[in-house]
Amino acid sequence: MKFNAAILFAAAQAVGVLSSAVSLDSSAPGNIQKRECWHGQNYGCSESGFCWKKCGGDHTGAWCWTARNDGFGNWYTCSEDNDCSTAMPCSQAVDGCDDCGCSC
Repeated sequence: MKFNAAILFAAAQAVGVLSSAVSLDSSAPGNIQKRECWHGQNYGCSESGFCWKKCGGDHTGAWCWTARNDGFGNWYTCSEDNDCSTAMPCSQAVDGCDDCGCSC
């Protein structure tokens, strides 16, 4: 079997393009992603329809998903930012909930 360097080079380029980091615009509240730090508004409604709020101090960038029942219930749902508030408690990390708690 003959070795073709052009095929190897094309495959390496494809892998590089497919594995490159995707840049998310976190300047829009609906684009907040799990645990990238947030320095925008104090609370909001995610694109997937769940409330979140900043927590852990004003300048840390930490935030949390909010939940009913003092943070141990179902997550608050929303259709717009005004459905949420900073008075909603953060969801608590129980039973393997990797998305719970206040961090970034």
